Amino acid sequence: MANQGELVGESNASKTFKSVGTNETNSLNVNQEENFCSFTANYTGAQTDLEIINPTSGERLHICGIYVNTATVATDVNIRFATSNKTVLYFHTAQAARDALQPIHIDGAIDEPLTLSCGANTFVAVCYCCHC
Repeated sequence: MANQGELVGESNASKTFKSVGTNETNSLNVNQEENFCSFTANYTGAQTDLEIINPTSGERLHICGIYVNTATVATDVNIRFATSNKTVLYFHTAQAARDALQPIHIDGAIDEPLTLSCGANTFVAVCYCCHC
């Protein structure tokens, strides 16, 4: 997809992403030896409260890194936990560059999915693990 982030490299320890319209790359630690999982997806058009990651039943998601890239500066991107409305990343695209790489540590509640709301084409990569 033009003007959107893309996965350009992958190993057991990291995933590398190419930024919009540049040759810059960013990486997320996804060390599989530490039971991290990774989620990547390109979404076309607007999404509202789309569940993008669901924890295993009886467990909670632990988000430890996130990368977002969008094709527009006209709308914001909101990634949050569905039940608690706990924000993981709120990206003001009109006030910043088109991509954001954030190493974070934030937990959802037990059985709480992670959701995405965005107004345009958006690429999302999340590093996470599930635990009780």
